[in-house]
Amino acid sequence: MEAFNASGAPAVVATADLDGNGARLGEGLGCQHEFSLAASTGALLIPCVGRYPEPGVAMLLVDATPGVALRADVQKAHFVCECAGTGCVSVPQGQATLPVFSDLFTAGTTAVIGPIELGNLDLPATCASSNQIYRRRVNLTLYNGGDLPARFSVRVLPNQGTATPISSSEVSIGAREVVQLNSIPVPTSSSPELRAVNDGSRVWVLVSADRPFLSYATAIFDDPEPGALPFQVYAGAIEN
Repeated sequence: MEAFNASGAPAVVATADLDGNGARLGEGLGCQHEFSLAASTGALLIPCVGRYPEPGVAMLLVDATPGVALRADVQKAHFVCECAGTGCVSVPQGQATLPVFSDLFTAGTTAVIGPIELGNLDLPATCASSNQIYRRRVNLTLYNGGDLPARFSVRVLPNQGTATPISSSEVSIGAREVVQLNSIPVPTSSSPELRAVNDGSRVWVLVSADRPFLSYATAIFDDPEPGALPFQVYAGAIEN
């Protein structure tokens, strides 16, 4: 994670907690949880992690002075070893921004995710190689930010023209826990309701919960074209 202090005064960023799947922040000597930023400067924030989530993902909770911008991303990189006597080095090939939420979504509201690109589902093999078709699998991450168990409702809808869900499900998640639903049901053939302007197919994902929550989705390309990013990230948002 990185931060930039856009205010005209010194600021502080602090990693406050790490929720989900047994993850926790580290303690003791050598652990830094608070970072000071001078006005108009950036900083690299590396959380001190005592235990990583097993399995799955976790949510990092951060406190920051007003005026501080927080950013996180996931990157594709090549590792080159024995290069000019430097050992192994990482060569970034591109990145996708991860969602940074300013607050929890209110219980009972509906978060809108998407539209999520599924690719051109009807492209014949004579038109493109399999790794150019970009078949995706879609994962959905759900965070219960409340202090009691929550029940989530998930609906997948076509890109346009109908309110009939493609699929719907309910998920129970414990307090301050994170669940990643892998390969949620999405269409594997095209239809007029899925159509996008780029000849691809797209869907929306709607998420609601009876406790304060967060949600986002990722689309993963199992066999991307060489050099292409193998993932996309879609943040949930509450529309006013």
